[in-house]
Order: sequence, then structure tokens, then C-alpha cells
Amino acid sequence: MRNKIVLILLICFLSNASANEKYLILADDGYPPYSFAQKNSIVDGLYFKILSKIFSKMKNFDTTIEAIPWKRGLEEVKDEKAFAIYPAYFRPNDPERNWMDYSDNIYKEKVVIYCNKKILGKGKWPEDFRGLSIGTTHLGILKKSSHKYPRSKEFIKEFNKELSRLKTSGSFEKIVRNYIKNYK
Repeated sequence: MRNKIVLILLICFLSNASANEKYLILADDGYPPYSFAQKNSIVDGLYFKILSKIFSKMKNFDTTIEAIPWKRGLEEVKDEKAFAIYPAYFRPNDPERNWMDYSDNIYKEKVVIYCNKKILGKGKWPEDFRGLSIGTTHLGILKKSSHKYPRSKEFIKEFNKELSRLKTSGSFEKIVRNYIKNYK
């Protein structure tokens, strides 16, 4: 009986300890309107609105979002000073970023590209430019084998589940519409 009580207490302690892991999520501070910091360092942007809603549903994870310059944020994630960064360009075959893993895509951005005739003249438009991928964005990045964040796979799995719920419920589009309507 005493062994059962000790085992139950140990399980309770371990589950409580892992529930209190702090997950620092970094936001690119210079990518408006999607991700940026206001003059007073307050995180803002469309992704911040979406992620805040998702993280509020993830009760088993203590998340904090801080704005930081992109390159420094990337290094902090790599060095495990932070768990993830957003938005992250999906580059799965880049040998310099083989330590990354990605969540599901948050939002499909529409990108407009302008170039001069000198650049455009290097190929036949549009035939030579079909299939060209400029970039797609995702939530963020985590180290594939992270000692600091032992529940990282569980975090991303729950994040992806809540993102899917948000998109299928209609709330996602409402957040996007409201943000675009009120963006200044």
C-alpha cells in the first residue's frame, strides 16, 4: 500500500512538473502586419492574434510570446534559449537549418513580387518561372531533440490540433477579418 501511495505521489509530481514547463515563443519584431513589436515593445501582428487564441486553449503549456529581431531569435531557438520562432520560412532541405522542425502552416500569405525588366529578361514569362517557390510561413521551429523541452512533440501536436479547430470553427477567418479591418 505504501508503495502505491509513493508511486501515485511521484506520478502527480512529474505530471505537475511537466505541466509547468515554460515555452518561450519568439516573434519576428520586424515583419508587419504579420509579426512586429510596437514602439513600447508590445508584440503585435496577425500571427500574434492567432497564436494567442491557440495558446489560450493549450492549458497544459505555459507559453510566453516575446518580440525579437529575426536573426537573434533564430540563434536563441537553436541554442534552446527559446522554444520556437514565428513566422518561419519552410526550408526543410537547407543544410544550415537541419535542426529545425515545423508545425502546420498557420496562414497562407499572399505575396506580390515586383522586378525590373533586366531580371525578368533572364527567362520567358511565365513559363520559366512556374513552380518557383518564394517562401511559405509556419509557426515556428524547434530542435528535433530538445532536452530543455521534453514535451516539444506533444506541444506541436496540441498546437496543430488547436489550429485545426480554430480554422474549422470559423473563428480563424473572423480573427483575420477583424485584424485586417482594424490594422493601421
